[in-house]
Amino acid sequence: MVSSFPQLMAAQAQAAVKVLGAHHSSWNKSYELLAADDKRRGLVRWDHTIEYHPQHVVAVLQDMFDRAGQRHDEETLRQYREALRVVFHENIHLLAAAGTSYGMAVDAYQEPSNKVLEEAATELATQDALDDYIDELDLEAIAPGITGVRTGRAYGQYVPAVEVFGQAVADSAELSAREVIRRLAGVNPENKFRVAAQLLYDAHKLSEVVPEAAKAAALERIESAMRPPFATIRDFDPEDPLDVRMSALAGTRASLDADAEVREIAEYWSANHELRRSLDAGLGASPPLRKPQYGTPSRDTRPNEPGATGRPDRKPHVLGGLTVRWCGYGGGRWRRHRRQLRRATERGGGCGERRNAAESGGGCCKRRNAVVVAAGRLEAVVAAVSGGRLLKAGAVAGVWSSV
Repeated sequence: MVSSFPQLMAAQAQAAVKVLGAHHSSWNKSYELLAADDKRRGLVRWDHTIEYHPQHVVAVLQDMFDRAGQRHDEETLRQYREALRVVFHENIHLLAAAGTSYGMAVDAYQEPSNKVLEEAATELATQDALDDYIDELDLEAIAPGITGVRTGRAYGQYVPAVEVFGQAVADSAELSAREVIRRLAGVNPENKFRVAAQLLYDAHKLSEVVPEAAKAAALERIESAMRPPFATIRDFDPEDPLDVRMSALAGTRASLDADAEVREIAEYWSANHELRRSLDAGLGASPPLRKPQYGTPSRDTRPNEPGATGRPDRKPHVLGGLTVRWCGYGGGRWRRHRRQLRRATERGGGCGERRNAAESGGGCCKRRNAVVVAAGRLEAVVAAVSGGRLLKAGAVAGVWSSV
């Protein structure tokens, strides 16, 4: 049991390691204070120092210990719990696998997809295990009732994507979503996608068809497939309800793309018995990273948003009666289409193929009854469920609630 703020600071990292079953914490046993006017509540520096806000975290927790054992109203308990949420969150960032540290991922964190997964997985693990963290430190005795209140979640623009993605991986791996998030949280930002890829690799028994010499390339392919949707939501606004809704769809897209890649890998190696045998015997050439492609790929097949895999998605996904399609336009062609889409939406017409497309029943992209998620920030242009009537982006929330 910790009975003072200094004791809490001394025990914070090891308690996080124990609660989440991580290998170790990268914390350097030093914490400092943020500026009083800093809007952040806490952060971890790349030298493994933690910084906490002097009023919203440090002063609040000192007050909690000064009033140990007393009964408090819900608002006071929420303040205490929120301060502890910050402490736990920052300590989860510092968890790492054997032979690694948080600071080793300084370059990897700059990649948009890594940042999104790092922050969201850390926050989800915080919410999942905060009561366990409080119990480990025996803080219910310090602030009776603290496990009975709840606080909000940070990174609301990222969490829905990782929540949906984590559940999909959990379903494939026959694990709980909480266990998947725990495993993601226990490694640094550079290794989180590899953990997810390994879970899918094992769940689909790819080791039975993929030669050991080709395993690393296969895992890299799975990682690469799931990254783009996460990258596109990096600049989402947690205060924008549409961004929050679209974040979840990005998580769905990432899981679908990863599953498709797994199937493609399995099909490739199942059909190439001779190459498999050669590699297993150590006689073959290095395995291809991708299946052979014929012809010259178009310059305009680069992915630009969740689901843009370099070709139109010919397999729509039906959610709650609506057909969801991701626009497959890429490069300059996509940007032209995006401008047409916006102009047409403003005047109530089609998506640029022709002005009256929606009015004539064609719907967006001439696909009646289709939801087409478009643009770099996933601004949505939605054809109504009946009649192909095109709705402006501001009306998406009402339609989206039915999905």
